[in-house]
Formats: sequence, C-alpha cells, structure tokens
Amino acid sequence: MSLLFDSVPSTTTAPESISPDRAMPRLRWELVFDGVWLARHDGRFAGMVQGTPGEDMKLTDARGNLCGIYASLDDAKAALIDRSH
Repeated sequence: MSLLFDSVPSTTTAPESISPDRAMPRLRWELVFDGVWLARHDGRFAGMVQGTPGEDMKLTDARGNLCGIYASLDDAKAALIDRSH
C-alpha cells in the first residue's frame, strides 16, 4: 500500500496576473516504501526524497541530480517545490 499527499504551500508570492494554482506547482507525494517518497507533477516523476524521519533527508530531482541534504522531510519537500517553479 502507498500513501499519497498533495503538497502546495499555504501562501504564494505570485503576481496578481498569475493565479496561485499556476504560480506554484502541485506535487503529489507518494510513500512507496519505508524511507522513500516520490513526487509527481502532472503525472510525471518530479523528484524523490530518501531518508528516515529524524535523520537527514536526501533530495534528488527528476534527473537523479542531488539537490541537497535536509534536516526534515518537510524541508526537502519544500526545496523541491522551490526548484519546480
């Protein structure tokens, strides 16, 4: 069984001419197995977070490039959202 999560920041800083839904990408997160979360945008693979909660989390983008090591899952997810727009 896998779990799905939608990830959209609660506030945006987009110009008024751009709707908030278009300004910030909506990533769908799926826990595929212990310690591995996959992100999808419009059905396509967008990135992955690997790690154990309470330990460092490794974020990679859709091409497998290391984006960084983060202190928490939420920090890693937010970093991928920042890179996506």
